[in-house]
Amino acid sequence: MTERTVPEKAVLLVDETHDDEDGEHCDGLMNVAPASDRAELFVTFPADPTERVGFTALGMGRQPAKRGVVVVGNTVGAHAGDPDYTDPLAEAHVTSTADLRGLGQRISEFCQAWHDQGHQIGVCIDGLGDLLAANDDEDVFQFFHVLTNRLAAVGATTHVHVDPDRVPQRTRLTFEQLFDETTHEEVELDALVPSGSDRASDADVADAVGDDGTGHEREATSEASDDDIADALPD
Repeated sequence: MTERTVPEKAVLLVDETHDDEDGEHCDGLMNVAPASDRAELFVTFPADPTERVGFTALGMGRQPAKRGVVVVGNTVGAHAGDPDYTDPLAEAHVTSTADLRGLGQRISEFCQAWHDQGHQIGVCIDGLGDLLAANDDEDVFQFFHVLTNRLAAVGATTHVHVDPDRVPQRTRLTFEQLFDETTHEEVELDALVPSGSDRASDADVADAVGDDGTGHEREATSEASDDDIADALPD
């Protein structure tokens, strides 16, 4: 098997760059293996429904063996058909940011297919703020709890962008619980900068994740139950 250039991990990327700037840390986290064995998946949330996401605009010019994009939102040209995961370029659509189940299914299908084909996988999800704007914090927390475990099972290196201007620090600290590390993407920053903030306390997690409906607070870092997985990411 091809040696990886980036270890398997899940990263929360606090992204302070402008929309028209390319982030070196995002690029580096996607460059997980030599191009001939690399598969890259980008999950995007276009602000403009008429915006067309082009494959050439992704990955800063790299040409991996596989490149996929999941476009989330009711955008022009969206279609409901299944992509061909054997193609070098594949595109899928999820019509609503509130459809966490559908989004998780699409991401899982891409990564499982590429894993079965023997590729090393990098996943970029841009970003957390869009999902929090359309869903309850608790639902998004559970979504990423299940998704990061599932992607780890297929050896993916996953990073999730979070705009500090859109997502409060308290919420970011809570979501850090789900990731192996937190890094910062800043303007003209030359090296990965580990997060200097403390991890979320039990009280922070309880406030963000809430009650499980039985009168008991859900453990934020516990393994998802079979019912959780079925609800969030169906097989």
